[in-house]
Amino acid sequence: MRIRNKYSFRIALHLILLLLQLLFWNFTIDDAFISFKYAKNLFFNQEMVFNIGEAPVEGYSNFLWVIWMMLSFVFNVEIVLFSKVSGLIFCHLSVLILYRLAFRISKSKDLSYIINFFLCFNSKHSSMVSGRFGDFFILLSFTCISLLFYSRCIC
Repeated sequence: MRIRNKYSFRIALHLILLLLQLLFWNFTIDDAFISFKYAKNLFFNQEMVFNIGEAPVEGYSNFLWVIWMMLSFVFNVEIVLFSKVSGLIFCHLSVLILYRLAFRISKSKDLSYIINFFLCFNSKHSSMVSGRFGDFFILLSFTCISLLFYSRCIC
């Protein structure tokens, strides 16, 4: 009985977050297609350019996201689907990492739940599956902060 209570709030939070993400599944930010095109040209033509044959211009927002999107061609997965599933996974991993980090700092499960609640419902559920790199950046940030706290025992 205790195990169910321990995880029920977190599971419910993830399910609600997933439902919100599915509501916005068909929404893709047009800016994401810039990174998609750079990834496509890098994979097929080994050039980090928007248009083949033109001088290289850094028109993408995030180099790591372009490299990550290139993996969609490696695995032969449609790039928009790959970016949306990646954003969904990165978002849920961020929630898990933030819960552990908040609990480690505050020593309070209630405060950890509240912090996670605000992360999940801060009106960015549309951008979680929009094809952009935001959740990738958030996941990397939370991971780095967690590693810092766990390695140095700052808290």
